[in-house]
This record gives sequence, C-alpha cells and structure tokens, in this order.
Amino acid sequence: MTGMRAGELQVLVAVEDGAEHPRAIAALTGQLPEAAEVTVKALVARGLLGRHAHPADPSGEPGLVHVTPMGTAALEQAEAVQIRVVDALARTIGVERTKDLSRNLTVLADVLEHGNGLGGQPHPDRPTHLRTIEA
Repeated sequence: MTGMRAGELQVLVAVEDGAEHPRAIAALTGQLPEAAEVTVKALVARGLLGRHAHPADPSGEPGLVHVTPMGTAALEQAEAVQIRVVDALARTIGVERTKDLSRNLTVLADVLEHGNGLGGQPHPDRPTHLRTIEA
C-alpha cells in the first residue's frame, strides 16, 4: 500500500532508530550487509535516505545515512496504513476476539523477547494451550 517493500521499510525504521551505517542497519534488520547496502542505495536514490560524513571527519566520504523529510513522510504513511489495517481487523473480528488476539500477541512478543519468561516456567498469563506446547 505504501509502495515500499518490507525490507525497505525495515531499513527506514532502523535508520530512524539510530543506525547510520549499512553494517548496523544489517544487524538490526537481519539482512546481509550487502543486501542492506543495496537497499540503502535504492532508498537514497528515491530521496528517502540521505548520506552524510562522519562527524569526526566532516570532509570525508559520506558513508553514513539519515532519514530525509520524504523518508519521515513515508514512515508516517506506513504507520497510518498499519493503524487502518489493525482497525479494520478489530472491527471485523469483534471486541472479544480482538482482546484475545491482543493477549496472545503480547504473550508471543514476551516469548520472542525473553524466552518463556519466568526462569523456565510458563508465563502465568499465557493461555493454557501455549503452556502445554512448552511442556
């Protein structure tokens, strides 16, 4: 809907979050450094990223990147699309199923971020069927 591939959006978000070098971008996005560099070049060519030199060597080669105003607008557009999609999903499945989905996504995020949460013990808020899967 935004005209950007998922990898391009990931790179923009990584740069917005402070990654300035393609290697740092690759580390944050899980891309190979070469793929991140290709994506960076494409985003620079489209005006969504700009290049600049390292502050310690301002006259040096512009090897670092930053989000341009057009890039910021693209990120805002992508966020707006995500909000509209989530809103449409919530209206489609109803309040109770939306609450269930939200709880399950919270648990999934916790599992992905922290393993199973409490020193190897299933998280107490985790639905029973997810506790069984862990056992």
